Amino acid sequence: MRTNGKPAAMYVSPAFDYIYVRNSEGIQFPKGYDDAKVVISGAYKESAFHSKINELVLDDIPLKDVDVVLLAKASTQMVEGRPIVGVLGRAALFRFTVHIRVGEKKKRVSLDPDLTYTTFPSFWISSLKENPEDQKKFTHYDDFLSVGQGALVKNLFMGGSPIENEKIFFHDEVEIGSLGLPFFAAHSGNVSVQDRRGDVQ
Repeated sequence: MRTNGKPAAMYVSPAFDYIYVRNSEGIQFPKGYDDAKVVISGAYKESAFHSKINELVLDDIPLKDVDVVLLAKASTQMVEGRPIVGVLGRAALFRFTVHIRVGEKKKRVSLDPDLTYTTFPSFWISSLKENPEDQKKFTHYDDFLSVGQGALVKNLFMGGSPIENEKIFFHDEVEIGSLGLPFFAAHSGNVSVQDRRGDVQ
């Protein structure tokens, strides 16, 4: 990822509501007009300010004039030579997609921690070596319920790393895959763009 033209890295967590950033060596964010307190980990309070990133590039997609919350304490963390400048919360997760590999085929999926399950379109089943389980589940969407067929997917990869034994529900009514809450509960880390194709790890 890049922020205002500079390479950076950020954690990804649906537990955060917004995009939170910290100044780091070489990357500074403007301090806005709102001076407030943010509660971290349920106890620690830190000063915070409204701020803005002129251009935030995620998955090779530029996002313009992104509102963020600037925390007062600077960051000293690094990963692969990039400063870790903050965390992408729900406000960012809904705005971009990532590549995963299902079997031998590469697919794009959205990030949606509000979904009860990870869901894929039914026609993606043909990409799998395993047969889906013969059962039905319900997944909540914004305004309807969709019947899904469950499968324990073993040959799923993100950024070259295997995601083993991921429970997926395949639905006739959806056209794009979405990584739901169980995925975020089981997997943690930071997102770093590897190349222009949008592969991530």
